[in-house]
Amino acid sequence: MEPRVWMEEDGIMRVDYGPDAHITLEAVRNVAERAYQLCPRRHPALIVAQRTAKVDSDALTFLQSDDYKRISAAVAIMTRTPLEKFLMRMYTTVHPPEYPVRGFTCEEEALVWLEGYRQSEGDS
Repeated sequence: MEPRVWMEEDGIMRVDYGPDAHITLEAVRNVAERAYQLCPRRHPALIVAQRTAKVDSDALTFLQSDDYKRISAAVAIMTRTPLEKFLMRMYTTVHPPEYPVRGFTCEEEALVWLEGYRQSEGDS
């Protein structure tokens, strides 16, 4: 399944990898390019990757690249299980990104957190 990428009226990009996703380098590059086409400025994003089956290491490396940082003001990642949230927190501790990243189990809380980063949209 190809990830869905869309911008809502609230100025927050949405990305849904679908259930049981295998997130590859090709998938994250595709998402970054589609997000850039929708909004070429830095913007907050809500990533839904619940029950993710696998994330390739080269995909994680790309998320640290300049190509991804050029669009990322902040990223909220929706997780379903405590294990997913723990793994996400562990990765961001070992490889901290240059933009804020936080895991959530409640979409409303994630959107409230991301709202604070909308002011960064015009930054380069």
